[in-house]
Amino acid sequence: MEQENAKNSASKHRIEFCTDNVDANVSLDFWKDKMEAFFDVKGFGEDAPLQGIQGHIALLQTNRTIFGKVSAQRQTFYRDNQKIASDSLDHFIVQVFLKGGGPVLDGPTVQNGDLFVIDMARFHERLSYPFTNLSFIIPRDRDPSLSHILERLHNKTLPGRHPLVAMIRRQMTQLWDYQDDFSIAQMELAMENTVELIKATLNQSNPASCEATYNASPALGHAIRDYIEQNLGRPLEVERLVARFQISRAQLYRLFAQHSGISRYVQERRLMMAYRLLLQKGNSLSIFSIAATCGFKSESHFSNSFRARFGRTAQDVRAEGNILKLRTDGDRKLLDQWLSDL
Repeated sequence: MEQENAKNSASKHRIEFCTDNVDANVSLDFWKDKMEAFFDVKGFGEDAPLQGIQGHIALLQTNRTIFGKVSAQRQTFYRDNQKIASDSLDHFIVQVFLKGGGPVLDGPTVQNGDLFVIDMARFHERLSYPFTNLSFIIPRDRDPSLSHILERLHNKTLPGRHPLVAMIRRQMTQLWDYQDDFSIAQMELAMENTVELIKATLNQSNPASCEATYNASPALGHAIRDYIEQNLGRPLEVERLVARFQISRAQLYRLFAQHSGISRYVQERRLMMAYRLLLQKGNSLSIFSIAATCGFKSESHFSNSFRARFGRTAQDVRAEGNILKLRTDGDRKLLDQWLSDL
């Protein structure tokens, strides 16, 4: 009886969306609304806009990980600057493709069997042909050493023919296929073990194209990024950071080389924070106050930087935030909460 109750309660940790259950005339809007939790979607260009669509999403959530299976017809998935700033998701997606794939903008072509990594805090655009994949969504702060590996693999593939990738694919496939036989505690343990397998495998595979550009401690880099995130409204000059963390300027520069430098990283995080505040419901702060809250010393510097980054003014973004409609879909709200709570 105890095992049966555990299995029954697992249904509370599962969400499923399928276009088969909605009218064909609204299937595209339905799909966009669900997929919008992760990506914006569009067609394959002006000559091939999205019209009706068929797709299926099933997701499981345990502990600090989301595991899911997605199948859909061809479309383009993307996370641009505005999407990244507005949802502020700081997670990784590790995918294995059971069917299909497609080319990544300025990157490789994902093929059947491949493993693919997406850093949700960075730009991504991929044209996907009819596909089925399994995905783990893993928060950046879950494991600094794993995050260090995944950051290097953003928008990169590991080929399905690689024996270690094949091992991950088999593990994820079996985990999905046998989920109904697990209690919640068993599923949590199995997902935890699978994430550890992914970490060990990616660390061992170490493809030449993805080698680290620095040898600094991943934990140190995580600590500095966390400090920056908590102090965006305060001075964050290089001298202040090296003094606080007792490292050299050269070490700090190496840690943030992949982010185009420490100054660029700090400004990026400040702009992202400002974007979120402008969209925040009930926020009555003036644009100048938001700029100051995010560490900008002058409104003109903020305005110019904001427009250069997002291609629109802060006033435009605030106006958009004022007309956003509340969602009424309970499962979509739950999914948003899952992603926020990771």
